[in-house]
Amino acid sequence: MFLPRFDYWRGSLSRRPSSVLNIRSTCDSDGKQPENSIPDQLQIVLEQRRRLNTLTDISQLPTELLLKIFSFCVDFDLYEKSSEDHMLKTPYRWSCITHVCHHWRDVALHDPQLWSHVSFTADSHYNAVPAFLYRSRDLLLTLEVAETEDFAYDPAVEAVQGILSQVHRARALHFRVSRAAWVDLVPEESETSVIQAPHLTSVRMHELHRYNSKLPRFFTDILDAPNLQELVLSGYLISWASPFIRRPGLTKLAVLASSLDGTLSTMLDAIKAMPRLKHLELKISTFTSEIRYHPRTAEPEVNLPDLTYLSIDMQTRCTTTIVQALVLSPAATLIIEPEVFWDDDDVDRDIYDLLDILAEKFKQYGHPFHGLAVGTLLSTRPLLVNFYREAPPDLQSYSRQERLARFFGESTSSTTTSPLVRVRLPSRTGVLDNTLSTFPFPSFNVDTVLICNILQGTVKILRETPQVSTLRLVGPILFVKQLLVILESRAEGDGGTSGWFLPRLRVVEIERMRFEPTGLSGYGGALIDAINARRGSGCGIERLVIKDCVGLFAEDIQTMRSSIRGCEVVWDGNVLFQPKYGVEGEEP
Repeated sequence: MFLPRFDYWRGSLSRRPSSVLNIRSTCDSDGKQPENSIPDQLQIVLEQRRRLNTLTDISQLPTELLLKIFSFCVDFDLYEKSSEDHMLKTPYRWSCITHVCHHWRDVALHDPQLWSHVSFTADSHYNAVPAFLYRSRDLLLTLEVAETEDFAYDPAVEAVQGILSQVHRARALHFRVSRAAWVDLVPEESETSVIQAPHLTSVRMHELHRYNSKLPRFFTDILDAPNLQELVLSGYLISWASPFIRRPGLTKLAVLASSLDGTLSTMLDAIKAMPRLKHLELKISTFTSEIRYHPRTAEPEVNLPDLTYLSIDMQTRCTTTIVQALVLSPAATLIIEPEVFWDDDDVDRDIYDLLDILAEKFKQYGHPFHGLAVGTLLSTRPLLVNFYREAPPDLQSYSRQERLARFFGESTSSTTTSPLVRVRLPSRTGVLDNTLSTFPFPSFNVDTVLICNILQGTVKILRETPQVSTLRLVGPILFVKQLLVILESRAEGDGGTSGWFLPRLRVVEIERMRFEPTGLSGYGGALIDAINARRGSGCGIERLVIKDCVGLFAEDIQTMRSSIRGCEVVWDGNVLFQPKYGVEGEEP
């Protein structure tokens, strides 16, 4: 690696290159310059530029820049926080820079910041723990421990105990350890005195083997962390009455793959005691018999004004109760993925009640939505109802996997439009056929609707959103006859111009739709008639975009352009005989 040389980065004033020759010194006594002085000056300037732009080896950079480069190596090597298994990767690969040369080693060993992230996350690395603790000096530490096969050996136990001995200067504790391993690491009979951790702001605990085990006493009774802000617990039986959970200073709480110990009211009381929460995730297993049905007249009782992200993956009735109890900020992102027990006789009513409560919450938002996406990318996928501040994401020109990620709102792309509210329902015939038709939609201020693969119930949705100006339909499970249901439908009890569904509809985009029979001989011809009929009533479509449709050819597009009045027909030129991105039931 080479960078431009700038001698003044590492030299004193006396060592810096001299400035360009002063032009005044080259002038005659009468103020006139010699005839050949300007070329000489230009030559000097070029020489100075050459010297400053000469490439130099990285080792000649000043210490501050070298340390900055080393810090990038540390961050890139191990700690990709977006990865769920980042704690299981081999740590300290970046430390090989200390063996490149004496200069690099001297620079790295004398910077404690490089050694402030202490990890025991892979086999045979326990010998590095004491060195990291020593070289980090008095800086605050991020301590990570993941259980490995070496946990049965004394050196490994000593290394982890060395990490625990530095909890008093820890800023973060991340543990992926089983309950049995904790007994070996910290025997309960030795846990007597309270450990002060005034700088600790983050605790992440993952139970590895025994599901629903209790939290180690080290955390619930011994550790005193008054400034804790982030708490992530996975695989534990959570006691919501515990002071370890009820922390008013928490800004992030995630309880994942856990069970509810106690009543739902106890959990809501605990959440109520955390008014500063910005991020709340609840993925808790419950049983229908344990959840008392709350009447619809219950008033919201838990006020979280700073909440920006809420994710609930629980039994449907429990999810409904929590959503009903929360007073949410209009800026909060909601991810609702209820767990459904199909043997419950009231499952359909529970789903309807959940959607009805959500509709009431949407009204409290003040209708900030402008985009709506409804559907399922495959017949075996969950049913999704996504609301966006902006228009839904354009799925064209993306791979099948990226399409899924974007529609599910899980894409890592910085340009991805994330849904403000996402409702994710399990796929079942009754849900796909009936849920959308009974969805209690208020009159949203959406102007763009994206429908993926299914159209059951969408007439009900479109009746509640008459201001829609753009409609996107994405297959491959869609047929032209299903689009005709929308374009030819009329509102009940109205006539004339106002009788059409979507009277303000101006743009229709169809993608991976099947024209069967092929071309315009069947429903394709009816599509032309439907668009012309709407224009005759003052509800004309001005733009029709066709992408990756099956059974449509160049001559058909030419016929459309000449037959549809006042409408621009845009075609991507793809002639397909099979869906481009798979057929119904095919996994992406």
